[in-house]
Amino acid sequence: MCSSDLTGETPDFPALPLASCFAAGLAALSACAALIARERDGGLGQRVEIPLADALLEGSGILTTQVEKQAPMRGGVFAPGLYRSRDDQVMCFTSGVFRHLEGLARMSGNPAWTKDGTLDWHALRTDPEAPARWRAKLVGLFATRDADEWEALLRPAGIPLARLRTTREWLREPAAAAAGCVVEQDDGAGRPVRTLGPAVDFEPATPVSAPRGFAGVPGAPPLTGIKVVDLCRVVAAPTVTRLLADLGAEVIKVDIDPAQARSAYDEPLFHVYLNRGKKGAILDLKGPADRNRFDALVAGADLLVTNVSVGRLPGLGLSADALRERNPEIVVAYLNLYGATGPWADYKGYAEIANCATGVSSLTAGWATAPSGAPPVNSPPWPYTDSLAGVLSAFGSVAAVYDRGRRGRAYRVNTSLAQTALLEQMPFAVDGADVDPYRGRDGSSATYRIYQAADRPVFVAIAAGDLPEALRRLGAGSADDLEARIASHTAAACTRAHRFGRSAATPVEAPSATMAPDGPWARRGLRIERPSADFGTVITQAPVARFARTPAVAGDTPRVFGQGQPDGWTR
Repeated sequence: MCSSDLTGETPDFPALPLASCFAAGLAALSACAALIARERDGGLGQRVEIPLADALLEGSGILTTQVEKQAPMRGGVFAPGLYRSRDDQVMCFTSGVFRHLEGLARMSGNPAWTKDGTLDWHALRTDPEAPARWRAKLVGLFATRDADEWEALLRPAGIPLARLRTTREWLREPAAAAAGCVVEQDDGAGRPVRTLGPAVDFEPATPVSAPRGFAGVPGAPPLTGIKVVDLCRVVAAPTVTRLLADLGAEVIKVDIDPAQARSAYDEPLFHVYLNRGKKGAILDLKGPADRNRFDALVAGADLLVTNVSVGRLPGLGLSADALRERNPEIVVAYLNLYGATGPWADYKGYAEIANCATGVSSLTAGWATAPSGAPPVNSPPWPYTDSLAGVLSAFGSVAAVYDRGRRGRAYRVNTSLAQTALLEQMPFAVDGADVDPYRGRDGSSATYRIYQAADRPVFVAIAAGDLPEALRRLGAGSADDLEARIASHTAAACTRAHRFGRSAATPVEAPSATMAPDGPWARRGLRIERPSADFGTVITQAPVARFARTPAVAGDTPRVFGQGQPDGWTR
């Protein structure tokens, strides 16, 4: 247990309830989808199963995807990292596209960097020594101002940055309350406590002409017949539409030509996984012809999903009024960093920024002790906040589509990375006079932790009433002997020895081994291996939720984005 004034020291066993969060989110999403299938299929219900272990694959699916012929992803070239300010605070700076770097140079008083070669997009992408030089430049730059000054200077200019905060600091942040991320409640004894608000926000409904019901083929995947326009970038928002496509929706992804993005990575990022089962169209929304094509897509869609920042929505014709004018019945799913309201609503950023600002990184990742220039590595090292935000927004989207079909109301559904990150901290997201937000931060003990067995690590969870029998099975005299005794057994032997009563054990699997052809998830039907004309053999996970009657189906592996097809779409 760490005291509340110590932040950043990595606990032995991070206590974020990620498996529970993913299972709950997927269960809510799947239940809403099953309700749509029931309405469509004449009242036929079904069983939906989502095991905890399977659900957690949603948090690591990007990392477990294997692509034979994809070019190596050139990560880190824009020097995302943890940088120390003049007052020795840790800040997370991420830079997914080159305009973030140009904005940083301009706002910090160094516009010449874009002309003298200090900042050169081609060099950062191709010169193996350029990223290190740029990172060293940033170490010196960020040391010239205090952290609060950097936030006040850069965030309004659209540059992704956040100071490392604890969970308690985030719960007391006025902007978090203004966004609805944090709410104040009575603890039952007349004392106020601050805790997390709703994970998904449904804006007041707009009545439509009449409930439209649900079309589609009986027995087909639940969202068959639902049309979705995907105006999304990076990870969280494309996860929404990937889940909807798995559930049978027709999804059309709209984006600019990847060559125009000037991003840190080859776009679209994680394309073969996030965009499976989708059609695609390269459109410039500022050009009249492409704009007309996009407007036609919106007019015929049931749902629009976007993570365009709130300040840019009106200029792109995506304000609520503009969308309703084209399609009064459309449901809009909107994802952003800090929420749709409040003074931080237009700030831009990624999951690392949300984790840094809300306390996740302080709880789990040891960032407070990191040297300036260190890379931002989550613990566990997955894009889990992105993925969970996608699950939550997909739930809200399907719930809104269900309500529109039943009662004739159209919603905008808002989901933020910050609110998702606070949900991941449920056990600690309470702040009151007598509350220690770090209670249970390190859940490890001699009977609940990862041990090194003779051949590989193994996780052991021994219930208190089972301890005498567990010790007997291992030949240990006391709990203090467990480490030595487990080290003398294989992980498989330890697993067998602890699977009784209320106890359990399991070998520790690395993400790279999750999709092994002889692994447990392959045996459960969650491994998909397919040939691709563009990418060679592609291995990825199947849909996690198991519908007894209307199963979800993983869509086809997409072509290279922008690869033309006779009908004008990419697939």
